Amino acid sequence: MFGWARLDRPIKRAFPWTHPDGRLMNAVVIGAVAIILALIVWKRVAHRFVADEPILDQPLPTLALEPLLGNAPRLENALAGKVLLINFWGTWCPPCRAELPHVAALERQYHDRPDFRLISVSCGYTGVDHDRITLSEETSVVLQAMKWAVPVYVDPDGVTRHALADGHGDFVYPSTVLVNRHGKVTDVWRGFHEREFEQLKLRVATLLNEPR
Repeated sequence: MFGWARLDRPIKRAFPWTHPDGRLMNAVVIGAVAIILALIVWKRVAHRFVADEPILDQPLPTLALEPLLGNAPRLENALAGKVLLINFWGTWCPPCRAELPHVAALERQYHDRPDFRLISVSCGYTGVDHDRITLSEETSVVLQAMKWAVPVYVDPDGVTRHALADGHGDFVYPSTVLVNRHGKVTDVWRGFHEREFEQLKLRVATLLNEPR
């Protein structure tokens, strides 16, 4: 015959933190909540391959972005004829933070080229960034730690992100959009992986080397 009493002693010896006062149950509940929260965040920041990108080979939609940091100039009529790299990221997003030094290095590499423009867009977790003071402060802390002075924009109502969402209507962080001199979207990267960022760098160099 097998019973719970027979297993009680071995279990307590194997797991000394088990105690009938409910600490085991609390640990299970806390663990379950942590897993659920992790899954929610993963949906927003997970690296995913999306075959259906409706914006590829299409004209870049109007960017409803506004200056946030670094005396960012307004974008109207300032992008024509340039290779654009539009990077959407968030201070709350671990893959974004991992990618950011690579983006900074690329921006520094082409900083003096008048035909290249990085558009850095800092995004809040909710996707509707009305609290610009908090967003600005959190973004500034990250950039100062990196010693990277770059103009940063905000997508206050998520209009631009909606226009650049993937084929499922989702927007994954980070997302990076490459646009050629003719104003067409050539490449889209969702999420971050160092090997794919090498591909991104190659694509930027290719577009910059194309005849004007």
